Amino acid sequence: MFKRSSLAAGLLVLFSGLLQAAGSQSDWSRFLDQAGFGPTPAETDAWAQQDPLAWIQSQAALPPTLYPSLLPYPSSSQTGCPGTGMVYTACITQNYTMYPLQVQFFQNALLSPDQLRQKVAFSLSQILVVSGNKVRQPSSMSPYLNVLVNGALGNFRDLLQNVTLNPAMGQYLDMVNSDPASSNGIVKPNENYAREVLQLFSLGLYLL
Repeated sequence: MFKRSSLAAGLLVLFSGLLQAAGSQSDWSRFLDQAGFGPTPAETDAWAQQDPLAWIQSQAALPPTLYPSLLPYPSSSQTGCPGTGMVYTACITQNYTMYPLQVQFFQNALLSPDQLRQKVAFSLSQILVVSGNKVRQPSSMSPYLNVLVNGALGNFRDLLQNVTLNPAMGQYLDMVNSDPASSNGIVKPNENYAREVLQLFSLGLYLL
């Protein structure tokens, strides 16, 4: 059902024509903009004289830059953030919202060496979607983002399995507490996730 070749190998094929044509510094800069979050001038200069495919291979060899493990926050913000005024507001922002993960995303995008992995993980997050509007615990969202980072250059079947088993996805697409079908047909399992697997997660954004 699933092709077991790695996403990294697919990227080599996807970019091969562009890379062969990337003879100028502006070509290289454009490619690195697309494959990452934007190169520094030094990075553009360093790679302009190298084998283009070597960049993808070097990126695939880098260890992933992951999101931090976060503790579940208390059910009551007053318990976790005593006080009033600006101190209370800052505590809420830093501990009861997705703010720590948003900060980490921009740090990864701007500073991490594994640019290709981070860009692919970001692209996957636009397809294998979960939302902080429903998954309100950053402690649950962080492991999900790490599933995408770890699987960004790997095998799509393994990635989809890990996404399926992740609690954040279970909560977002209603697998949590979904009941099996009853013999009389009155109770039916929630099919929200199954539908998305067959549609958005498999076909992508432009074939629906």
